Amino acid sequence: MISRKRWEAGTSAGEMIRSALHWVKNPERKARLYWIALVRRVWDELPWICRTLTELAERQADGEFDPSLLAAPLEHIAEGAFLCVQIPLSHETSNEFPSYCFADYGRYLFNAGFTKPPDADRAIEQIPLTRLFDLTWLAYGVHFDWDGPRDLSANRRRFDTTKDDDSIPILRDIFGNPFKRHNFRGAWRTDTATALARGMYESRDFSAMSILADALQDAGCNNDDILSHCRGADVPHVRGCWVVDLVLGKE
Repeated sequence: MISRKRWEAGTSAGEMIRSALHWVKNPERKARLYWIALVRRVWDELPWICRTLTELAERQADGEFDPSLLAAPLEHIAEGAFLCVQIPLSHETSNEFPSYCFADYGRYLFNAGFTKPPDADRAIEQIPLTRLFDLTWLAYGVHFDWDGPRDLSANRRRFDTTKDDDSIPILRDIFGNPFKRHNFRGAWRTDTATALARGMYESRDFSAMSILADALQDAGCNNDDILSHCRGADVPHVRGCWVVDLVLGKE
């Protein structure tokens, strides 16, 4: 288990998350949202199938559907996402992405509420194979079965290229400081604060965090950690932000 000193120094994202997951009530949700946040950093690069995988994972994290209903779509989409790059990479003489490696998963996507963009195949062919493999594996991995911190290092190897100094701020936004416990009072969860938090969570636009701080303060919140996290100029915010989760009563 990481020490408080090492946590606050923040030198290893892997060590930090393995410890943080022991302190949250819903580690699977928090872990999944952390991986999704990392994937969304390269959203503009992602092929359509990878975006679909990520969006499905977000819905699963919030319990918006019965995962068993999407077992078949997820299995086929994930398998296709992996094979579409695994096959061409095994052919050393192939310098171009063969379109045939992307099977037609339109039926599965349609059942899940998604559609394939008309220019999807052409966009995929413009991505270098090695980069395509990294992106696909990244998005495929958000659906790995989570079985506790001991499995993270083995199951999340696709994040080995993720720089700790880039991912640690996101990790802190989601998990906060596990060595500090915050007693969030129900009186602070006003209609205004809840509406602000819900709007940011659903839109993924967290530009109103400072306004949320004002609303919480108006409701009587005097917790410096909560208020400073909302008002920090250089603090990144993503779905799963520990303060927004507190306001919305999410775990």
